[in-house]
Amino acid sequence: MCCNKAMADYTEGKRQKVHPGKLATEREALESCTAHTYAGVRANCAEMMDSYQQCLLDNPRKWKVCNGLRDSLDTCAIQNKLGEIAKM
Repeated sequence: MCCNKAMADYTEGKRQKVHPGKLATEREALESCTAHTYAGVRANCAEMMDSYQQCLLDNPRKWKVCNGLRDSLDTCAIQNKLGEIAKM
């Protein structure tokens, strides 16, 4: 959600078929960003996250129904400067 650069760097390395040992820095950056973002979302946007997860469980084949909740969750994460946004 808020780790786009870390994900892009890791994915690019995988696309180029870089040896996994040489992708350690990118992998660790992605894992760290993801873990910090998840913890931040849980701390600051827990109610929205729970609603979004429940919507996905209730609509397993109609995930588009949950887009509004996903947008609200994204907005909450941005307002709380979670993930890579915190570095800006």
